[in-house]
Amino acid sequence: MKGMGRKMKWIARKWKQISASKRIVCLIFIGAAVILGITAGLRVWDKSRQKPRVLTALKKLAQEAYSQEHSFAPLLQILEEGEIEQEGYVNLTFSLKNGWGPDSIWLGQMDLAGSFIQYQLKTQQKEKIFLADTKYQIAGIGALDIESYLTEETLIMRIPQMHSSYLRMNGTDLKNRYEHSLLYDVLGEKLTMPETGILVSSTPVFPKKKDLEKIEVIRAFLEEYHGRLGELWQQILVKKEGEIQQVSIGGCYEDCNIFHLTLPMELVRWYLNTCLSDTQKEQIALFDWESETWDVLLYMDDDNHIHRMETLLEPKIKGNPYWVKIVCFLKGEERLLDKIQLELQIKNQTEEKNFRIDLENQWQQGERRVYLIVNQIEPKNIERIHANLVMDTSTGESCIEYKVCLPLLVSDGEHVIRRLDQSIKEPDGEMVDLFELDLMGFLKFSKDFNFTLFQ
Repeated sequence: MKGMGRKMKWIARKWKQISASKRIVCLIFIGAAVILGITAGLRVWDKSRQKPRVLTALKKLAQEAYSQEHSFAPLLQILEEGEIEQEGYVNLTFSLKNGWGPDSIWLGQMDLAGSFIQYQLKTQQKEKIFLADTKYQIAGIGALDIESYLTEETLIMRIPQMHSSYLRMNGTDLKNRYEHSLLYDVLGEKLTMPETGILVSSTPVFPKKKDLEKIEVIRAFLEEYHGRLGELWQQILVKKEGEIQQVSIGGCYEDCNIFHLTLPMELVRWYLNTCLSDTQKEQIALFDWESETWDVLLYMDDDNHIHRMETLLEPKIKGNPYWVKIVCFLKGEERLLDKIQLELQIKNQTEEKNFRIDLENQWQQGERRVYLIVNQIEPKNIERIHANLVMDTSTGESCIEYKVCLPLLVSDGEHVIRRLDQSIKEPDGEMVDLFELDLMGFLKFSKDFNFTLFQ
């Protein structure tokens, strides 16, 4: 301690011996060094907390998506139980050449332009029983009512405009059975049969559980990558951009820092495999992803809320570049995911298309209401899809109203899904084994058969 005191006295004596001008210069240099040191320290500290900040923001977003408010769990529960009743109507203004619904063996080659379809579908998935009561108003034909009852082995149908009896047939190897029946000698190729049999698993139960699960992408991601999030997070690089940009939220502007994330392309592949249909996956398989990383910009406020996400994907298809830009705005006031706007720009060598997707959630007295609008804004402003979903948050029973205006499909309708209130029963009435009729049975049957329906 004495030695330290002597040193301090020596430094004080030397300091007094220095001229005033040199003292000022020394103070300036010392102050500058301190400021630079503090600045460098703050930069190191800020850089060290960038990644945790982004992780915190992403966790907040994931927790919101995983919460009860944004979950379709009640509706998914109905579909998983498999005791389902559905009804609704569809107005069609397009040509259908590949069949629609459970009765496509009768309608496979018809032109349904300007037609109306009203339906009631009942399903018991565990027992593998399906019942459909469908009323068609088909352009060029008129009214057509079809009742169908399907199990693993038996298909029973009744078309009053064709015959008053219920027509029973084995649902397996249907085409071969028809071609070896007496009815084939009369109708031939005018009655189209499917190449394979008709099974309960192939009947349309819309919306399907796997399709609805695609809506809850973050929930599916957390379930898929549970236990691997730490490993995945280590692969993600985070860089804070220098500029601050304002983002419009609910009519106000928020100052947001911009964070540049570099993620593994594995996440893009997972997303596409999760959300796309099998046909779309086959098309995406043609994409050549030259880079193994994916860049995303996040716009975050000081409270670690993400208000905007932006990314650019540039795959190649058969050597030709394909350019896709996605900008997502999270505009919800109480919850970020209550209101989402998505801007999508798609370019290839010959054309460019721009879309805007608006999704809004509202809650009213035990109901969740979801409003979806898809607009093509370039090269021409057209509303492509408009859908309103109302879901009972306790029972899951739901109703969706929609309008669709696509290049190959123009339609509007309503679809209701609820739990089945009573078991499905086999139709009660006169039965005719259609493909097993002998000559006498066929003559008796054909007396009341409307063959003109197939002209």
